[in-house]
Amino acid sequence: MLKQDVRLKKRALAASHRPPRTEAAAAQDAAPPPRDDIEALGKASNAEKMNEAKPKEFAKDAFIRAVEKAVADRAPKSLDEADKFAGSGKADEVRAEVHGKVGDGQADSAEQIATTTAAPPDTSAAVPKKVVPDVLPRQAQQTAGHLPPPG
Repeated sequence: MLKQDVRLKKRALAASHRPPRTEAAAAQDAAPPPRDDIEALGKASNAEKMNEAKPKEFAKDAFIRAVEKAVADRAPKSLDEADKFAGSGKADEVRAEVHGKVGDGQADSAEQIATTTAAPPDTSAAVPKKVVPDVLPRQAQQTAGHLPPPG
């Protein structure tokens, strides 16, 4: 008799509760998102864009032409200029111009990555979480101790 009574109560309780997975999903759906949820979604979107950003290829041929032009423009044209070349400062001008080309090349190469990294979070595609109130059947709420018994 006791075993039968326990079995009946067990069935009644089991029938009055939703399965654990359903309960867990309902609790997750009913939980409000964090205050910065939209911004976090935007940052995640930016992280994907940063991952896709690639540096530009180094333009080796253009760099070589620029160096050759800088050297040719400042190369001595006569023996007299050749004798005075060391003290003329033209070698330093060539070095500075070539160094500037290297810096420009590095900046061009890293531009897409730097721009993508510095961009503010893109929240345009973020979809805010919809909070769905958890509505338990009244009997289940009473059984679970959420409501006082009627009467």
